[in-house]
Amino acid sequence: MGITIFFFIAFIIYFIPSIIGSKHRQAGAIFVLNFLLGWTFVGWVIALVWALTDDKKVSAPKEVESTINTSKSQFVGVADELEKLKQLKDKGVISEEEYKIQKEKILNL
Repeated sequence: MGITIFFFIAFIIYFIPSIIGSKHRQAGAIFVLNFLLGWTFVGWVIALVWALTDDKKVSAPKEVESTINTSKSQFVGVADELEKLKQLKDKGVISEEEYKIQKEKILNL
């Protein structure tokens, strides 16, 4: 009975990194590392540190985010302009020729 308890406790200690990292985005990779290299102290420590690291997404630098937002707003602006232009053509306010000319101007901006 004592040997069974010892092995059970050793099993729990061995898989502490996997238990802690079970909610981590990369839980499967942590388990594999723990399972395959946990017998080495270094592998166990690496798995534990990985399991304890913050699981936040890496965000893009602010310059990249502002460029993306600017591109999105420009795209939305172009799409809105094309929609308005199409409505004018459909209502007969502008001719097909004028529509094509204005469309080219909008798309070449």
